[in-house]
Amino acid sequence: GQASELSALLSSDGQYGDSNGLSYGINNSEYSNVSSGNLSVDEAVDKASKDYNVDKKLIMGVINQESSFNPNAVSSAGAQGLMQVIPRFHMDKVPEGTTGDRPLLDPVINIRVGVHVL
Repeated sequence: GQASELSALLSSDGQYGDSNGLSYGINNSEYSNVSSGNLSVDEAVDKASKDYNVDKKLIMGVINQESSFNPNAVSSAGAQGLMQVIPRFHMDKVPEGTTGDRPLLDPVINIRVGVHVL
């Protein structure tokens, strides 16, 4: 999808580039140690980033845009949690054995499912 393409374009030095080797944007190396300020969110982002090979800066950007880091965010369309995952489309991605009536509001589960969708 489009997010995967964006992640593939993001180089380790914070520059964006294209298939012609051109780069553009600003060097945001000062953001190389991206943190939400919440240890469990940061750990979930690190794990999902490694498991799905998605840049953690992209994941943090999606979380910031979608929920402003509010783990209890619920949209009028029913999207839930940090990454605004829509239950009717993505409950099949919630880990087996998960309990509770709204597992997508759990930040660790939400990030895992959201990055899987990216």
